[in-house]
Amino acid sequence: MKIDTKIIMVGLLLACTHAMADDKHASFGMLGGQYSYTHTVSSVEGGDQEVTDRLLLAHDGYAGYHAEIDLKFDFGSNCVLAGDAQLVEGSSPARMRLTPDDAHPDCALEILVNEDALVLSDSKNTCRSYCGVGGSFDGAAFARATKVKAE
Repeated sequence: MKIDTKIIMVGLLLACTHAMADDKHASFGMLGGQYSYTHTVSSVEGGDQEVTDRLLLAHDGYAGYHAEIDLKFDFGSNCVLAGDAQLVEGSSPARMRLTPDDAHPDCALEILVNEDALVLSDSKNTCRSYCGVGGSFDGAAFARATKVKAE
């Protein structure tokens, strides 16, 4: 009996590629939880006030999450947004694109996923309408070490 080694090699290649894709999605499955960042802002009453920014990622599918973001800024300003975040296939660095619950057509917020942090990216300020004066999503970061189980 003659075995076609080309067919075996292609089969092994496909199996390895599928396993790597599953590993990538599995690592995204481990992102679910609540992240926080505590910092100081200027309060409306004068003086400084300690506040906590929050990012909640609730896994809702193979590569999807429901995301809730609440960022605090000086003088009571904030950025608040909720929506669905999906893995952007083939992205490097890895990232998710968030679609707001109210389907704001221009908002293109991304969550960049690196080894140490989740970083929000809105470099074109397309999601600015979700923020008060002086607020922006762009560059907000949450250390992965701050993750706790979502309640």
